[in-house]
Amino acid sequence: MTIGPISDLNASLPPAPTGAVLVPASSIAPEYCLITGTVVTNPATIKTANFGMALPPTWNGKFLYFGCGGLCGTVFSTLPVTTSGGGAPADALAKGYAIAATDDGHAGAAFNGSWALISPGVPNTDAVTDFFYRAVHVVANAGKSLSKNWYGASDLAQSYYYGCSDGGREGLVEASRYPADFDGYVAGDPFMDIRGEILAGSRATRNLTKALDSFIPADLLAVVDSAVAANCDATDGVTDGLIQNAGKCSFKPERLLCQGDNATSCLTQNQVDTLTQWISAARNPDQRVVSYGYPVSDLNDAPGLNLFAWAESAGPPLNINAAEPWGTTPSAQPPGWAFSDQMLKYFVYLDPDFDSAHNAPVDFNGLADPAAVALIDRRTEAGDGDVPQKLEQFIGQNRKMILFHGYSDGWINPFRTIGFYQEWAKIRGDISELQDHARLFMVPGMFHCQGGPGPNTFDTLKALEHWVENGIAPDSIVATKYTNDDQTMPPLRTMPLCKFPQQAQYSGSGDVNSAANWSCTANQDLLQVGLDGALAGQNGPPHRPGKP
Repeated sequence: MTIGPISDLNASLPPAPTGAVLVPASSIAPEYCLITGTVVTNPATIKTANFGMALPPTWNGKFLYFGCGGLCGTVFSTLPVTTSGGGAPADALAKGYAIAATDDGHAGAAFNGSWALISPGVPNTDAVTDFFYRAVHVVANAGKSLSKNWYGASDLAQSYYYGCSDGGREGLVEASRYPADFDGYVAGDPFMDIRGEILAGSRATRNLTKALDSFIPADLLAVVDSAVAANCDATDGVTDGLIQNAGKCSFKPERLLCQGDNATSCLTQNQVDTLTQWISAARNPDQRVVSYGYPVSDLNDAPGLNLFAWAESAGPPLNINAAEPWGTTPSAQPPGWAFSDQMLKYFVYLDPDFDSAHNAPVDFNGLADPAAVALIDRRTEAGDGDVPQKLEQFIGQNRKMILFHGYSDGWINPFRTIGFYQEWAKIRGDISELQDHARLFMVPGMFHCQGGPGPNTFDTLKALEHWVENGIAPDSIVATKYTNDDQTMPPLRTMPLCKFPQQAQYSGSGDVNSAANWSCTANQDLLQVGLDGALAGQNGPPHRPGKP
């Protein structure tokens, strides 16, 4: 470990030109020492990863690691003090945690993968290995040592992991490869299999390059949302503006097809195809799911992280026939396209000039190319955390894990997390056996890791501490929807999140916006699958998409 300045510290944090800076106290956190530097991840090549640590003056004896987001490239992509909602632990510094994070061994923008290639055909193996699994493991252990030395302790009381998105993947990879690194894990909205996310990004944006009128503008997405709500809001027993189980919906995009002279508040056939592709699974020629379709819920709840943001935020393509339909700058492309394109170029085909538009792994009908899927797997599966069998050591060591996922997440697919959890339960024998070690909480109306119309701020770290330290597993976690998703403003709604497969039940009386009138009774309602869940790929047996 070397203490010193780094180039990719989150710009919201003060620079540390000597590798250490005192950050003043705020209304929500004490002052803390911010330390930056590098850690050698491969002694044979002297490969390093940048890291950061936040060390409060009063230590509780515990260590907390924050995972990264996107393709990483930033130290503390989740800030040490965060008010972003979701399951993020906003008060960890106030509790006295020593907090660490890394850039996964490379610097760069979240959707720029050029660092993964030295030259055409030559992968940057060291950097890719750090990203896939090595950097988190090495930095976490170095951070523990620094914490003990800094505070003069012989050991840690506990160590915990928190991550969402890529951080969720990192947590599952850690639990699979190095379960002893942490006593407890929080893995939120995890993009657990890189192959699945490449295919999802390709599928989500593919139809936009088919025709000029395939793009669905925001005003029409609002029409779609209204039709979905009319179809699905009441399926949980109460009409309250919240869809608890998007897989149970039976919305058909073709119902919004323009007819005759009606050319407003309706969709063209190509727009219907775009929407159908969004909610449909990609399948191989044997009709086996290789990538789930997305939920139909809350597609355009601005500033949402759903269909509009993931697939359409860049606007319609500049040229539907070009190799780069939105131009060559990843930040100017739809995030779904940028992620898939960057991964195909720099991780899979090892060619910066690879044409993702004309050699897409998924066609306009959602049919996946088996050869492309196989190559994607070979080149990326070392970074996957989606193999339940590899979590047996985690189970054997009696580690604990809380998974959560926004049910309206249009970036990382919530149906993928449900399928993974069901497969893991099947391997364990039944879901109650798995719940002794890992519990999943689906978050209705939440987008990717935060935001959305539903209650979307909750404390997973507190629930995990109670489980690890007191042996009391969480049956429910109360979530809050704040005005403008600002935790300093009044709450609009509270609601319990129930352990999967339970769905929260309304009492039948009282304010639907109060958690006091909801309960997590014994039921398996989140296992119910309707037309849209079947279209998305939920109707088959639990399995890892694309795998035997």
